[in-house]
Amino acid sequence: MVKAPHNHHDHDHHHGHQHGHQHGHHQHSNSSSGPSPIQQLTSAQLQRERVESIEHYKHFITDTLLVDLETFEEKKEELAIELEGYLELKSNIELMIENDMKELKTMMNIGSECYVKAKVYDTSKIFVNIGMGVSVQYTLGEAIEFINKKEDYLNQHIEKYTKKVHSIRGKISLIEKGINDLASLKDLVCYNQLISKDCIELISSSIARIFLITCWTLSIMNQARFIILSDFGMDQDVPTPNWFEKMKIND
Repeated sequence: MVKAPHNHHDHDHHHGHQHGHQHGHHQHSNSSSGPSPIQQLTSAQLQRERVESIEHYKHFITDTLLVDLETFEEKKEELAIELEGYLELKSNIELMIENDMKELKTMMNIGSECYVKAKVYDTSKIFVNIGMGVSVQYTLGEAIEFINKKEDYLNQHIEKYTKKVHSIRGKISLIEKGINDLASLKDLVCYNQLISKDCIELISSSIARIFLITCWTLSIMNQARFIILSDFGMDQDVPTPNWFEKMKIND
């Protein structure tokens, strides 16, 4: 009986097929493994800077914006009180002119809200406080002319402080929303799907830019640029690092 020769080709083919299948399966397993070390590092960096960013923005609101807000509101209130006094004086002068009053009886404040009766024998001239504790004697017509100019001046400054107050409140509202949105993000590794790794590494080098990424992903980037960057004369396309430290509002 003649034995059939052993087919080495079949054996090698079968063995090669199994080996190739196993090797291919092994490669497939590697490709389906978890995120690369770079992705994990990037995610960890973003998570850490997210926490740091939240603290920075909270301190910025408390130590800078709220302090400026209180300062400008106080100045606005002081100017409003000063304006009210001039308008009252103007009304009294116009009343004297209209009634052709030659003499005037009034109550005079001698300090600590204590008043005494007083009589003015000549109402043709009046002393007006022009500021810094200086009083100037005017005729009634000159006094009204000065008060009109002072009224315009005070109204302009009241409007200026009103705009500053509204601007600060807008910044506080925007940053508080950014803080809430930043705190609500569960996994910042999703940014790998939105922007390149190089861009992530560049942005993660600055705490401030984490907030800008958040605003961008929440579709409020244009609002953030307009309210924060443009208002302080900074580059809208390439914000400088630590921009929030430069946002101290000047008088």
